[in-house]
Amino acid sequence: LAASARDHATALAAAEELGQSYAVDRVALKLDLLAAAAKDPGDAAAAATLVGAFFELVDEAVRHADLPGAAAILSQAETVARKSKSVALATDVQKRRKDLRDLQGQYRSLPEALEKLRQRPEDPVSNLTAGRFYCFVAGNWEVGLPMLARGADQSLRTLATRDLQPPATAGMKADLADAWWELAEQSTGRVQENIRGRAAHWYRQAMPDLAG
Repeated sequence: LAASARDHATALAAAEELGQSYAVDRVALKLDLLAAAAKDPGDAAAAATLVGAFFELVDEAVRHADLPGAAAILSQAETVARKSKSVALATDVQKRRKDLRDLQGQYRSLPEALEKLRQRPEDPVSNLTAGRFYCFVAGNWEVGLPMLARGADQSLRTLATRDLQPPATAGMKADLADAWWELAEQSTGRVQENIRGRAAHWYRQAMPDLAG
């Protein structure tokens, strides 16, 4: 009903709740809704809602290391932005396109690394490539940390192992947070933001029991 009334926000919210409560593919359901809505996106405000929803699915695809999938979804967002004739929306899409191209350039070896890990889960070079992507680019620490702990970079392996064995005291948690923060200072952009986010996670864990 919401989709037929072009109430895109409500339709997408319904798809999200269906995905949480039932055995349905939430992302596929949203993509179906968005594809139908993209044929006639309506006014600029409705188009902006659609593009924003596409961006969320792009981020989700990146989080799961599906860069080709992210590119395909972004192409649909580009179509909506073009139909809307909104310069602001078109600019946002182009910025996303550039960021995604940069990622694809930096991680050309990611598909090969993921395939190799399916055959040899302990391969240190592939674990390092995939772990760096999942943690530092996608912010998917749950998946990426075990990979870094098996990776070829000894300093990252040590740090990830410390993170996977939660420190017992507030001081140890703060020390771990400091280590991630120091690593973040060596990076910029999305990578720095994600590593700082991990540091902040451990700072929050430490704060209630710290003094001085």
